[in-house]
Amino acid sequence: MILLTHAISITFTLSDLLILTGIICLIIFTIYLVLTLKSLIAFLKQTTELMEESSKVIEDVQEKSKALDIFVQDVVSNGKGVFKIISALKR
Repeated sequence: MILLTHAISITFTLSDLLILTGIICLIIFTIYLVLTLKSLIAFLKQTTELMEESSKVIEDVQEKSKALDIFVQDVVSNGKGVFKIISALKR
């Protein structure tokens, strides 16, 4: 293939074009790989943050359910309000 620009001729052989195409493909693949890895790192960071938040929510729910369980046991055992009937039946 001959390229003419301002009276300068440059000749490319087929093997030169093949090598050039290979280099361009490697550059494009490298850019794709870098962008993919950046996206993956961002995704993993966000996933870690969500896992930490969900762990906090789970701990909070467990604490509140324990407090509710203690409250219900206290109300039923001491017979307050509506639970007077239940505590009377238990005795």
